[in-house]
Amino acid sequence: MTPGESVPHHQDMKTMQLVLKRIHDAVGHRGGILNFFKKEKM
Repeated sequence: MTPGESVPHHQDMKTMQLVLKRIHDAVGHRGGILNFFKKEKM
């Protein structure tokens, strides 16, 4: 484990927020976001 490994995780959190916002703007409702993530995980 290198000291830098804790940094990308924090970066991912910010990226996730941007992605969620973009999806929310595109879909317009939470149901669509939940369905999107269900598809992505499978």
